[in-house]
Amino acid sequence: MKLQNRYDTLIIIGAWNRAIFTPDWVGKFIFPGEEMTVEIPVDNFEASPRYSSNGLSVNILNQKLIFTINNPSQESFQQIGLKALSVCRALAHTPLLCFGINHFFQCDKDEIEKTNVFDFSNYELLKEKGYELKAMKNQQSLQFGHHILNVIWSLENEKVTLEFNNHYDVAGVESFVSVFDENLLYDRLNNSIGYIKNIYDLNVES
Repeated sequence: MKLQNRYDTLIIIGAWNRAIFTPDWVGKFIFPGEEMTVEIPVDNFEASPRYSSNGLSVNILNQKLIFTINNPSQESFQQIGLKALSVCRALAHTPLLCFGINHFFQCDKDEIEKTNVFDFSNYELLKEKGYELKAMKNQQSLQFGHHILNVIWSLENEKVTLEFNNHYDVAGVESFVSVFDENLLYDRLNNSIGYIKNIYDLNVES
């Protein structure tokens, strides 16, 4: 099993004003001193431009402030954490509702057939009867002290995706800062890898 190379790892939901997120503002508060690229959306009027630098991207879509990671590393996750804190502190009066920390893993179907993630007992029977299995999905939600962990397995076209979604409810920036720090994304990644090993006896390639 491998960690995906690119995915939306942090989503903060609140009353974001995307008009604030101009190239000058983003350059000052998110990517200070960094070379930044700007992609203008052409098919979604609810989205802000996407700003990218050093393998990280940020944009706003409706009420979502989205941080995307490319080629994940501990340093990259920490940088996203610091940039998220910088945005929230700069816009301290923005109402926030919740945030999610996500990590995505993938593998081939053969790798998990012997686990109890999916019931494959009728897989051969379906083929014999002329049915082609295209997709399956399994979700569990686990309650922790400050958050809910949603573990979502999905199978499509012989490829398996495993998503860990850590959902935190917050009541504004002060509440966000009280439970979030720059190491939280990487900590949740390590928790996810440990869960995969402890519950499914599967290893994640480094």
